[in-house]
Amino acid sequence: MLAPYKPSKVFDAQLTLEVWLRLVADEQLYDAMLAGRHGEAARARGMSDEEILVLDDLCAQPGTRWHVENLRFRCTTMVARVIQWHLPGTVQLLTRGSDDWMRDLAYEYLAYHQWKDLGHHQRFGECQRFAGFVRQRIAKRRRPPEHLETVLGLELAALELLRAAAQVPPDAWPLTSDADVAGLRPRRGPVHQVVELTVDILDWLARPEGEPRATGGPVAALLWVPSLADAHRIMRLDPPARALFEALDGERTIDSIARELGQTDLDLVPLVRRWLEEGAVVS
Repeated sequence: MLAPYKPSKVFDAQLTLEVWLRLVADEQLYDAMLAGRHGEAARARGMSDEEILVLDDLCAQPGTRWHVENLRFRCTTMVARVIQWHLPGTVQLLTRGSDDWMRDLAYEYLAYHQWKDLGHHQRFGECQRFAGFVRQRIAKRRRPPEHLETVLGLELAALELLRAAAQVPPDAWPLTSDADVAGLRPRRGPVHQVVELTVDILDWLARPEGEPRATGGPVAALLWVPSLADAHRIMRLDPPARALFEALDGERTIDSIARELGQTDLDLVPLVRRWLEEGAVVS
């Protein structure tokens, strides 16, 4: 067991906290403390004599190293899980499925940001900041994996949809109808986006394992959030389906939309019914 903390003197609590946080954030200062050279490193950083005394005290405590490295280990674990959860395709491309490689990336990402994670309540923000790290740091020093920007862009778009869904009041989510679809005036759901992809990689993204597999050229992907209780969903849109989706404005019936698009009800009703069932469209 670690010996309890026994300060050599009474320090100001706020000052001690600030020095501790600085020690965690500044890896060079921490390494200097482990080597007993923190006084010189601290003075080079403009730290006061009292702050150096706090560092002296922390250096003398047998539990300081364990606490710093345990904090970093736990922070790396938490952030790596958040990123893997929300950016699974991006992570697969960067790490080829290696958890150890993901830990290395998460550790380096947090060290770059001085070990200031954004916390459980800002998971989407953490993923967006990691995306910036990928684009500004990782992509500059090694050849980016094929389709990285396509996958990353789509996954970030999904996060933005989930963020937008959280702002929609619960009573603003309309209920779907069991009435005859052809006579309805359906409209697009409250949270959706059509994303243009340079390659069709949607099948691989449904289960991002192994090497990425593109099945065609440019494609449009419909992303939507069905309700506050659901995750986002993705569907490939061919040009006719996209034209239909964009025509669903709540003002026209399927009959009139079919005439405008030069199709019949029989062509449109099955897809509209599916969208109604899956929450992409409401009535």
